[in-house]
Amino acid sequence: PVNELKQFEAGLKLRNGPLSAFVTYFDAKTQEDGAFEITTRQYLKDSFSSRGVEAELAYRAGAFGVTGGVTFTNAKLTSGPNSGKKPRRQADMIYQVSPTYSMGNLSLGGSLVGTGKSFAQNDNKVVLPAYMITNFFATYAVTDKITVIGTINNVFNTLAYTEAEDQNNLGNNPLYIARALNGRSMKAAVRYSF
Repeated sequence: PVNELKQFEAGLKLRNGPLSAFVTYFDAKTQEDGAFEITTRQYLKDSFSSRGVEAELAYRAGAFGVTGGVTFTNAKLTSGPNSGKKPRRQADMIYQVSPTYSMGNLSLGGSLVGTGKSFAQNDNKVVLPAYMITNFFATYAVTDKITVIGTINNVFNTLAYTEAEDQNNLGNNPLYIARALNGRSMKAAVRYSF
């Protein structure tokens, strides 16, 4: 089986002092003739159309810096019984923002990573809700060779489903197995460079 992709991209880049900005337009058409889905043990033969805009930004002012990006996508299936619907797990918007601040040997930062709602499957019956994950980190250079690192991921313990698979159809109650991002977790480490 051969999968085909026809894609066009055009973009602009701006770099001016502490600011970097990038904007890209994309238009893609995909034909899958052999994507294998393990859970259903079927070969998928779907066609997709996707177009959108991706924007990225980076800015630094002294000890403060921030990077971020957002992608807006308008995607749809163009073949089969679900033609015209949204492809599974494809949100209209995904984004991330990562600020940092440095004070001597101490660096603090975090990130916000999020997505709009999407659908579990191409039939668009089950919604995977939008979510935003917040992460924090701190590093402290004790010496030139020793750094202490602390991180907290998913600070607010957000329930964030990334995918779900239809396992059985029990009357009007389909059974789905869903996968989620890890809940709140913390980690501390000491790094030694030599």
